[in-house]
Amino acid sequence: MNKDISTPIKLDKPCWNCGYTGGNLIKRDPKHPGLIKCGSCDTYQGVALNINLMLLAAKTAAALALKPLTVRVHAELAREDWAKLWYLLRAFDTEGQGHVELPLQLCQELLDVSQSTIYRWLASGREIGAYRSSRVRDGVLDIWLGGLTAICRNLKKTQWGTVAVTPLGKS
Repeated sequence: MNKDISTPIKLDKPCWNCGYTGGNLIKRDPKHPGLIKCGSCDTYQGVALNINLMLLAAKTAAALALKPLTVRVHAELAREDWAKLWYLLRAFDTEGQGHVELPLQLCQELLDVSQSTIYRWLASGREIGAYRSSRVRDGVLDIWLGGLTAICRNLKKTQWGTVAVTPLGKS
């Protein structure tokens, strides 16, 4: 595959949304080689599968049902409005680096919330240090997560409550 982001990529299949086959599907970002954008209707698709992100989210949810990711949930923090997104992102941070990149649409689908809710959770979580840095570019969340101890300190909590290891999935 051509690494130049300005070179159009021609796929075997037409765009899932508009059916466009003119070869004007452009790779948008070298950091996200699996996502391309249709030059006709501006929808994102997976390069290998040529499917929309809603279907990708459904396939991801199915894969999680077969081999679920788990996350440690703390009772005192789970009550916060932003915590649902924070725990989802922690589950996908399998290497523990504190940095996660996920399609915004995938987060919406897994959490069953609107885009505005995700943005609201990002804003409220940023205020107390749950998200050190966050941005959305080309439909992909790029987030640096704050640490558990710093969050508890900012919330003035001396204990984080009971800890449960929970499989990731729709509740």
